[in-house]
Amino acid sequence: LAPNRSLCLKMVQVRVPAYKLKGETAVLECLYELEGFEKLYTVKWYKENEEFYRFVPKYKPSQISYRVEGIRIDHQQSNDTRVTLKTVSLKTTANYRCEVSAEAPSFASAQGSGRLEVVVLPTNGPHITGEKNQYMVGDEIDLTCTSGKSYPPSELKWLVNDQEVTSQNHLVVHPPVVHPHGLVTTSLGLRLPA
Repeated sequence: LAPNRSLCLKMVQVRVPAYKLKGETAVLECLYELEGFEKLYTVKWYKENEEFYRFVPKYKPSQISYRVEGIRIDHQQSNDTRVTLKTVSLKTTANYRCEVSAEAPSFASAQGSGRLEVVVLPTNGPHITGEKNQYMVGDEIDLTCTSGKSYPPSELKWLVNDQEVTSQNHLVVHPPVVHPHGLVTTSLGLRLPA
């Protein structure tokens, strides 16, 4: 939280969910206290440094929103202490900041921030290719495990007889494949003597 310029306005807490699944709703909260005779002038929300939502109680309507990529506001579920983002996407991933300002004469302000990461889980489990029906002693086992599309990229590992293979001599790391819309497929190869 940024230091307060006045004791008349105090930022209590800014709550931004750390992770949300693509398509879910995210509620960002900005909890503050006005002390004494202070009155709220405005609450502003920023994605990175771009304003996307403003609440001004003196205005009718009191909610103002601005077009920002990755932001879809549910105005029915938003007010001075929260903004509700519907159907989040990978483009919703960002740092978010809330800034609260009191009216004159103090014009006191306070702010706080948090980061939201939107996650896309693979729709299918990993797929293994390269296996043969039969191996002879001395043959090389050459397999590739490939994840489904996801974000962030899936982390793969090989287990042989319930033991993780960690030797770089047996692992083949393939470059990730980045698909349109930012999803990533990862692959990890395994080479062992039969």
